[in-house]
Amino acid sequence: MLFDKDVFAAKLRARRAEMDMTQEELANRSGVAVAGIVNYESGGSGATLDTACKLAEALKCTPNDLIGWNC
Repeated sequence: MLFDKDVFAAKLRARRAEMDMTQEELANRSGVAVAGIVNYESGGSGATLDTACKLAEALKCTPNDLIGWNC
């Protein structure tokens, strides 16, 4: 399976919206910089596994939910 940064970006934006959370709130809950979240949500780059796990924990989902893998 390949990591698709555009899928990650869309799923991250959608999950954050479902949680009614701002980028700043997600940054505070995850420990990831706001600039990083903006970059991930725009598809500028993909996240490391560690970062995906931090974001998933803050968003109460699994990293697979954000990556789009059905493992």
